Amino acid sequence: MLPHGWVPAKGAVRLQLRFYLAKPKTMPKGRTAPIVRPDIDNYIKLVMDALNELVYSDDSQIVYIEAHKMYSDVPGTEIILEYAE
Repeated sequence: MLPHGWVPAKGAVRLQLRFYLAKPKTMPKGRTAPIVRPDIDNYIKLVMDALNELVYSDDSQIVYIEAHKMYSDVPGTEIILEYAE
C-alpha cells in the first residue's frame, strides 16, 4: 500500500526484482535453480505493468533491471526501486 499523497517517481529508475518460488515436493537431485515456467521475462513484465503509473509515470523510465528467480520456503516477490543517478 502506498502512502496517501504518493506521487509517481520522475526521472530514470533502477528496478531490482527477486522472485521466490515454492520448492517442489519432489525436486531432482542437484537442481537448485528453478528452470520452470513461467519464464523470468514474464514475471518482469507483470511487475513493470503493475507499477506503471503508480510507482513511476511510465515504464520507459526504467534504465536498469536486475532479476532473479529462485526457490524459497516462503514464495513471494521482492521489489527494490531506486532513482538512477
